[in-house]
Amino acid sequence: MKLKYLIIIVVFIICAICIGCGGGGNTAVPSVNGSVTPASGSGGNFSITVHIPGPENMEAKVIPWQKKTLKVTVKHESVLTVIPPVTVDISGTGTYTATVADVPVGLNEAAIETLDVNDRLLAMRKQGFQMVPGGDVNAGTVIMGVSLDPAGSLHCDPNYIEIKKGEILYVENKDTGTDYTVTIGAESHSVSAATAGVPPVTAATFPAEAFSTFSGTVGTYSVTAGGSIVGNVVVYDTISISGFSPGAGDEGDAVTISGSFYSTPASTTVTFNGVSTPVLAGSDGTHLLVKVPSGATTGKISVTTPGGTVSSSGNFIVEPGFISLAGGTYTMGGSNVTPTHSVTLSPFYINKYEVTNNDYCAFLKEQITIRSEWVTVDGSNSDAYTGLAGNIATPSGITVKTNYETRPVVYVSWYGAVAYCNWLSTKNGLTPCYDSRMADSSSGYNEDPNTWRQKNGYRLPTEAEWEYACRGGSAEEYYWGDPYPPEPPNIGDYAWYYGNRYDSVLLMNIYHPVGQKTGNNYGLYDMSGNVLEWCSDWYGDYSSDAQTDPVGPGSGTYGSYRVLRGGSWGDYADYCLSAIRGVCDPSYRGDLIGFRPVRTK
Repeated sequence: MKLKYLIIIVVFIICAICIGCGGGGNTAVPSVNGSVTPASGSGGNFSITVHIPGPENMEAKVIPWQKKTLKVTVKHESVLTVIPPVTVDISGTGTYTATVADVPVGLNEAAIETLDVNDRLLAMRKQGFQMVPGGDVNAGTVIMGVSLDPAGSLHCDPNYIEIKKGEILYVENKDTGTDYTVTIGAESHSVSAATAGVPPVTAATFPAEAFSTFSGTVGTYSVTAGGSIVGNVVVYDTISISGFSPGAGDEGDAVTISGSFYSTPASTTVTFNGVSTPVLAGSDGTHLLVKVPSGATTGKISVTTPGGTVSSSGNFIVEPGFISLAGGTYTMGGSNVTPTHSVTLSPFYINKYEVTNNDYCAFLKEQITIRSEWVTVDGSNSDAYTGLAGNIATPSGITVKTNYETRPVVYVSWYGAVAYCNWLSTKNGLTPCYDSRMADSSSGYNEDPNTWRQKNGYRLPTEAEWEYACRGGSAEEYYWGDPYPPEPPNIGDYAWYYGNRYDSVLLMNIYHPVGQKTGNNYGLYDMSGNVLEWCSDWYGDYSSDAQTDPVGPGSGTYGSYRVLRGGSWGDYADYCLSAIRGVCDPSYRGDLIGFRPVRTK
């Protein structure tokens, strides 16, 4: 006897196992009443609406919710006329309507099929209907499950029918000649034979019995019907997310979600702040492998399985352009910067580019007031080195000059860089690292920089973090591998500096758009040259002692100076060394100085 198993999803059904089709059962095609003959006159339209279940009620395997095809074919029973099929693309869960026009008068049969991308049958329902002259038939809404045939034409694996612990498992007997005893774990139930002549028999609801509140513990159970194993049931508990790694990334970056999902990846959906992404190969019930989807924004990660939906406690930070650095131990300093010393750093994120005029303009436009020491905005002076135009008294009116959009913002003070970092933190739902008084040069407020590392927002890099990131794992004087001569032969491939600073677009010596030169081994650009970059540290002498996550002195050793790093378009090659140090008053704004933010990992 050929067995067929059928899973039907309706609002009140958690999972259904269909058993048997022998014993003189009825056929899949509705019977034809021979006394009905076609009437004269034109026919009408046949419409059917199909509901494709979504993960919100997927307590068993159902039609996958990726793109599929709804196909409706109408055949006139009396004259065996087949009307060309009507197809509708299924792009996701929901309801889809297909209308077959010009259906002949009389008794007709509609074959409603759901096909996968290879046109293989996933589910079918056949329905007879009578068309009257000039009439229309709307067959209403049907819910299409997945037809499972373990005898050879199986399209969806029935071995793992998933139910949530404590839910009801429905068992449907399709066999009109045999009663069955169905056993799942230690629980058994007698299921009576189907009633003969009750159409339809394909992808429809048959007489059913239920295991009320299945009491099995979490795990996999064999399902037997009539003494034969017909499949397995996986019972799972409430799902949970214990965490995800990394905690931030850009579109396309890989993320591992850890937790208890008790579900095969095929029946799991993952969203990043509402934007879905597929579960990748290698995922299992405790680890889901995904990639950050295009269009995702900072927010919760949610996982949906037949056990329900759960969201992460914390936000995943979507950080376009940020690189995750693992940290580690390196030798800080060089031949011109001594004493060299061992530094060990914790992991952190760093922007692969210097902050651009576009970036900084977005910050300024959202401010109610702008402190005058933060940045210089070009007004009536027509300063060609300034990329921003407008008036700081009217933040919403500030714009970026043409051809300056992706050039690094300059004329920005240390305080202006701090203000930007706090804004970016708040915008991404993070805790700002700096007290607001740290962005005010007149406040005289100074706080322990160790506190900045304890918060999850954006900040300026410590001098040690900056050099570690710049080197990209290289111990040479220049991160691209050159030793220290006055003019290293490869510097032009990696840095905008005094020797190549002329810009053919603006026809002047000036800083250039970010990311045009070759990046270092960490994928960071313009770490040497283009513009100097503010660091968080006060300037002070080095110690020869080994250090872990150093933050610099509590105040400036030689006055109130903050550290600058990296060299600029106005500097010679020897100022572009990975270890070279610069100093400046934090209130200073100049056309050689910009910044890039980091974030504690």
